[in-house]
Amino acid sequence: GGTTSGAGLFAQGSTVTVVATANAGFTFFNWTDGATVASTSASYQFTMAGNRTLVANFTPRYVVSVSSNPLLGGTTTGGGTFNSGTSVTVAAVANIGFTFTNWTEGINIVSTDANYLFTIAGNRTLVANYTATLYTVAVSSNPLLGGTTTGGGTFNSGTSVTVTAVPNVGFTFTNWTEGANIVSTNANYLFTITGNRTLVANYSAMPFTIAVSSNPLAGGTTSGSGVFNAGTQVTVSTNANVGYSFTNWTEGTTVVSTNANYQFTVSGNRILVANYIPITYTVAVSS
Repeated sequence: GGTTSGAGLFAQGSTVTVVATANAGFTFFNWTDGATVASTSASYQFTMAGNRTLVANFTPRYVVSVSSNPLLGGTTTGGGTFNSGTSVTVAAVANIGFTFTNWTEGINIVSTDANYLFTIAGNRTLVANYTATLYTVAVSSNPLLGGTTTGGGTFNSGTSVTVTAVPNVGFTFTNWTEGANIVSTNANYLFTITGNRTLVANYSAMPFTIAVSSNPLAGGTTSGSGVFNAGTQVTVSTNANVGYSFTNWTEGTTVVSTNANYQFTVSGNRILVANYIPITYTVAVSS
């Protein structure tokens, strides 16, 4: 436990000092003379009045080490160096998104109380274990026609999550919102989850031009042209002039409709031609 000094032969009435020095891993406890505690000071001074047989008593000092598993799960306090027989309390405080599970030492569970009280009789290496809370990430598109979203699901607290927005043709990605708050302007939004999330990918419709014309020009009139956002329902119409009948709508060399009133959803620029054919009549003559 340690070393002592101060022993020897002394005259009656002399002042004597004995000193106890603890070794590493120990602490001085007291001086005893037989069954009697003579002093609790490591440096014990007294007046010589008879033979003395003094014993310096030492107590082992032990180390308590505490840590968290996982590190992100919470904080631990109470570690340190303590005299043998001391009552020690170690405490675990879970972070947001985690709950305390137990204290373990090696493979043994030693307590399920966040505040673990014990009497120290040796070195201790204690681990506070935490369990991550499960959270849900919900993703959706606004408008629904604007694009698709991926990355939603259920995740442990502290997990890195990426949600992705892919705009459909005719739309551009604007931002991710949660309630009234804009949380990201990146289509790939990366975050560490600490709670349930309800994320909306917002898209902006691109404006497209719809142009209509008649073939031949004298064949009829057309309506419905203009500039429209992607996803808009548009109807182009034609009325044949006297002496003509409507045939079809074409775009380039492709027939897109045989209805005079052609309805479609805008997803790009369109150049539509209403085609007509002259009505033929027969003139019969006789004599």
